[in-house]
Amino acid sequence: MIERPRLSRACAALASAALFACGLSAAPASAQGGVEEVTNFGICASLIVAGRDRTGSCEPRLISGHAAGRSAFVFRLGAANRISFAGPDGAAAGDRATIALDMVLVWRDNARPGSEPEIVPATGSCAYAGPHLGVSTVSCDATTAQGRFSARFHTDGRETGPEPIPRLHSRY
Repeated sequence: MIERPRLSRACAALASAALFACGLSAAPASAQGGVEEVTNFGICASLIVAGRDRTGSCEPRLISGHAAGRSAFVFRLGAANRISFAGPDGAAAGDRATIALDMVLVWRDNARPGSEPEIVPATGSCAYAGPHLGVSTVSCDATTAQGRFSARFHTDGRETGPEPIPRLHSRY
């Protein structure tokens, strides 16, 4: 059975306490009731952002996480640019799991430090075989009003614990 990746401080109230939106913060797991993110290393095989190929800018690390029935994968494109595929957990079958995407979060390098990401409503999914289990592939495909967002990442089995990354927009 697959263990979901863990997500740090990813959830805040959306419209009510029963609904959650996903994002990440840099607070340590101990300060978040045992919830933490994991950074995996490997090869970013492809990254499409709003229909544009950004593979050449994609860093060789993938941040993953899980909390309150939601998961996210964050792809880094330099010091400030990040793309996060996020949504509720789908069904897990054996060592494969899915995320039913409902948003893509976009942090841009021209934004002010500490600024909120752009939240882009999305439909699609991420499929993965537990990157925390060692070598695996994470595949995400999302359709948005801004165009297609897509990513493929091949992990090499190395992982680390929490890494500082921006949190989700404060109203979510």
